[in-house]
Amino acid sequence: MMYPALQLDASSSSDSAQRLFLRLVRLEYGLLISISLGYLYLPATTASQILLMVLVLVALASSGYRAWKKPDEDWYQFRALAESIKTLTWRFATRSEPFNLDDRVAKAEFRNSLVELLKVNAALGTRFAAYKPEADQITVEMLGLRTGTLQQRKLQYLNKRIQDQRTWYAHKATLNRKTAKRWQIVLAVVYVVILVVIGIRIANPVWVWLSPDPLLLVASSIVGWMQVKKFNDLAAAYLLTAQEIGIASSEMDDIEEETLWSDFVFRCEQVFSREHTQWVVRRRT
Repeated sequence: MMYPALQLDASSSSDSAQRLFLRLVRLEYGLLISISLGYLYLPATTASQILLMVLVLVALASSGYRAWKKPDEDWYQFRALAESIKTLTWRFATRSEPFNLDDRVAKAEFRNSLVELLKVNAALGTRFAAYKPEADQITVEMLGLRTGTLQQRKLQYLNKRIQDQRTWYAHKATLNRKTAKRWQIVLAVVYVVILVVIGIRIANPVWVWLSPDPLLLVASSIVGWMQVKKFNDLAAAYLLTAQEIGIASSEMDDIEEETLWSDFVFRCEQVFSREHTQWVVRRRT
C-alpha cells in the first residue's frame, strides 16, 4: 500500500529520531567507559587530565542535548502518528466505517481525520525530518482498492495488511527474544571476568593496575542498554499481538456482507492501534 505523504514523513521522522537517540546513548556509554579506562591507565600528566576533562564535557554535552531535544519522545510520538495514519488508510481503502460512504464524502472525511491528527500532534510540526510536497495524501492505490469488490478487498487486506503485520510482529518477537538472550550471555561473561579480576587482585594485591572498575561500568552500560531497548517486554508484547492478529484473521472466510466486513476491519485495526498505543506507554515508562 502506498500510504499518504503525512504517514511517510512521520515514519521517516520517527526513524531519524530513533537513530539519534540510540547514537547519543551509545556515545555516553562509550565516553564513560573511556573516562574510566583513562583515569586508571593514562599517565598522570596535565595533558591526560585535560583530555579526561574534555571527555567528561562531551559526555555532559551529549546528556544535556538528549535531555533538551528529547529524541526518544519524538521517536515514539512520530511512530504513533505514522501507525494511526496507517489505520485510517486501511479503513478508507477497504471501505470500512466511517469511510463506507460515497467516495467524495469518504475522501472529505479522510482529509478531516488527517487534519485532526495534525492538530493533536501539533507540537511535532517543527520536528518533521522530511517533507514530500509531491506525494499525495490520498494515493491512487488507496482509491483503486476502494473500487474493488468485497472479495478483492478481502484478499488485499489479508495479504497486505493482516499477513504483513502478523509476520512483522512474529519476526520482531523472535528477534527481541534472541537479542535479549545474547545480551544476557554477554553480561554473564562480563560478571565472570569481574570475578576473575577480583580473585587475581586478592592473590596479587600489588597488581594495583588491574582494576574491576571499567568492567563494572561495562556491566552497568549493558544493563542500561537492555532497559533502553526493553527486549523482553517487546518480545512478549509482539508475540501476543501476532497471536491476536491470527485469531482475528480466522473470521475472514465467514464474512460475505459489507456491514460485517466494515466491523471486521474496524476490530482488526483496533488490535494494531492498541499495540502501538501501548508501545508509546511502554516507551514513556
